[in-house]
Amino acid sequence: MTGKSKEVVNWLIKTKWLLSLLAAIFLAGGICARYLISHNQPLKEAAGALFDALFIATFLAIAVDPILKQLFFREATKDIFSFIYGYSLPPELRSFVNDVILKETVIRRQCCLKWTIQSIRDNADKVALLLDASFSVENFTNENRKYEHKVVAWSDSPTDVGSVEDLYCQDQVTHKQQYHIKKGDFKVDAEGYIHGKEINLPPKGTNSAPLYRMGAHYYSESGASGLDQFTFFETTVDVEVVVTVDDGLQELMFSISPQLEGVPDKIKPELDGASGTYRCCWAFKKVFVQNETIVIRWQPTP
Repeated sequence: MTGKSKEVVNWLIKTKWLLSLLAAIFLAGGICARYLISHNQPLKEAAGALFDALFIATFLAIAVDPILKQLFFREATKDIFSFIYGYSLPPELRSFVNDVILKETVIRRQCCLKWTIQSIRDNADKVALLLDASFSVENFTNENRKYEHKVVAWSDSPTDVGSVEDLYCQDQVTHKQQYHIKKGDFKVDAEGYIHGKEINLPPKGTNSAPLYRMGAHYYSESGASGLDQFTFFETTVDVEVVVTVDDGLQELMFSISPQLEGVPDKIKPELDGASGTYRCCWAFKKVFVQNETIVIRWQPTP
């Protein structure tokens, strides 16, 4: 909670205590007006009625007004969302926004897709691809949520080489591994999805940064001219793509989809002084929703 938020909360608490004190004073005043003021005083009934009115008004401000305001804002919010995301959209888009965006409770942030492309000995027609796909996960509701990371490796044909090598989850505060599951110990469901261990996600605001970072390593093979892709299973923002090539492959030309504005359609890997490797990098600030993909393609320089 920020300093300004704490000030607001403290002010609300003080205001509620002040109203409670005023209610008690007005109640006592009404009792005194009725039982302690002489019957001969002409203002006795008027004073009693005034204190009763003040007590009722204060009580309503304490007990009823917050509830009515909460209900009002809840209904108003529904109408606003319906207007923004509903009335102005065709039915198909309205359903998409409701199911894919408004029902989300978890978001992935700082996603990093790191491809390493290597030559295969004795096979110049193919390359090996290693992909490390990692992200931070954030629960943006006000309640604890159970979360389970799941992945899958797609193959277009039985002869394709493609597999998930491991899954991992790290606590970003303690830097300890929550789990590291290697191939052979996977839990696979009926649809072929590989599941990590269930973890508890605290509500947004409990920590200054997302608590967990998780990911998976993939292995596949493709042609010397080929492609690879990554599909998003959940809403994801801030995606970085890094492609590092093995020695001898720095003449490959790479392209990416979706294409970034202001970036050439095809680029060659450049030498990175820090790592001494040839790489291409792209940064996406857009939002990726469920089932969207990033596709990288490569081909030898003409």
